[in-house]
Amino acid sequence: MKNGAKFGLGLIIGAAIGATLAYLSDKEKRDDLLDNLSTATDKAKDGLITGYYEAKEKYLEYKDKICKETSKLEEATEILNDEIENI
Repeated sequence: MKNGAKFGLGLIIGAAIGATLAYLSDKEKRDDLLDNLSTATDKAKDGLITGYYEAKEKYLEYKDKICKETSKLEEATEILNDEIENI
């Protein structure tokens, strides 16, 4: 990287850091930012919890279906087995 490019990159990074510090130095803006972050994390957490319980409900629903179908298959197999033994 050429010296001019390094200087330009340093200048951009420094300006971004300076702007961030200036923005966060204002208490009202800082509090607004923290409130927004808190709200966003709460929404994300609620979404994850809701998704977890929906997935768990679906899992239990399909587990019950599979257990019922397996029982039916087992009964049919036993009936066929008995018929074969009686031949």
